[in-house]
Amino acid sequence: MTTTDGIRDFAKRKRIQRLCHFTRLSSLPGMIKDRCIKPSDQLRPEQIVDSERFDQLPDHVCCSIMFPNVFLLNKHVNKHATDVSDWCVLLLKRTLLWQQGAKFCPVNAATKSGEFVKPGLAGLESLYNKEVRQGNKFLKRGPCQPDSVPTDNQAEVLIPGGVDLAAVREGSLRSRPRPKRLSGANSAPSNCRRSCLTMTIASAWRPHFSHPRFSWTATSAHNCRSSTETVTGGM
Repeated sequence: MTTTDGIRDFAKRKRIQRLCHFTRLSSLPGMIKDRCIKPSDQLRPEQIVDSERFDQLPDHVCCSIMFPNVFLLNKHVNKHATDVSDWCVLLLKRTLLWQQGAKFCPVNAATKSGEFVKPGLAGLESLYNKEVRQGNKFLKRGPCQPDSVPTDNQAEVLIPGGVDLAAVREGSLRSRPRPKRLSGANSAPSNCRRSCLTMTIASAWRPHFSHPRFSWTATSAHNCRSSTETVTGGM
């Protein structure tokens, strides 16, 4: 079995449905023009979300599996002095998992300057270990944690060279004053009306919102952790 076949089979068995990538709404027109989600090393300084890239992989696009990394998203929202409504989460096809050169990390990829980043099937499997090291502690899978969700919600998939816009299934964003469904490009904010994407608010990953922070609880991925009943983060 080839590496590609192995990763495809693993994703199928785990019922992985999508990847997630968060970005600022202001970046969408550029993505649509270029037909690509570009990595940091191909962007202008003012376009870069994470200028530090302690993972040592500025030529890769950072993604998470199934759910957005709300902890990291909260950090960047605050760092850039923005609001939740200035950001969106793009939901990507799982086929990116077996794209050539894809890398995987069971924790935040910046941990120890990317020491835990690995390619191939072994790399992807490491995201689903029964126990992963998170700083100075170990995080265990909860007894009810869905098979599709990595053990650590900050686990990452890193795609080299950029992501073709054809891999984007839909997008999700937090609108004010309350989430609502947008139907078609004409209903989108002015800075992303050129988008060919259908922006589906919130319901794409079924979180519970409370402005300016949100958490996903009973219906979500991490509700059965032994150490944490509710995973909370800000957008």
